[in-house]
Amino acid sequence: MRYAHRAFMIGVLACGAAACEHPIAVITPHIEASELLVRDTSGRLLAQTVDNQRWTGGSIEVPAGDSLPLMIRLLDFQGREFSLESRGSDYSVRMDIEQAASAVWEPLTRFGWLRGFAPATTRIRIQIWHTDHPDFITPWLPLTVRSR
Repeated sequence: MRYAHRAFMIGVLACGAAACEHPIAVITPHIEASELLVRDTSGRLLAQTVDNQRWTGGSIEVPAGDSLPLMIRLLDFQGREFSLESRGSDYSVRMDIEQAASAVWEPLTRFGWLRGFAPATTRIRIQIWHTDHPDFITPWLPLTVRSR
């Protein structure tokens, strides 16, 4: 046991001398987030991931022929909320919609529009893209596009 502790301490000292990353540091150019939040433009929380495995808050609803403005926010590993615009221009919010004919996502800088086209019960999945690949993908969230 004494030798294992000594090897660990030598590794820690060597790492510190070489200025390598601490194993739990969040200092990469990628989005390091633990959860995703969906808010309306007044700031009201509509849905939030839990362990990025499921959602709380219920489903999202939008009337057919209408639009719902949504703000996508993230929580870091310390529980602090942040937005993508605070991280630079290399990131974008994309949305997969199972029934593509029922709705479309139109991203803007500070929020985006979820536009309902045809009544349907479907699901959406939100992705945070970093240039050419996703850094964060949520589980599927129910979406209802209801008749007007």
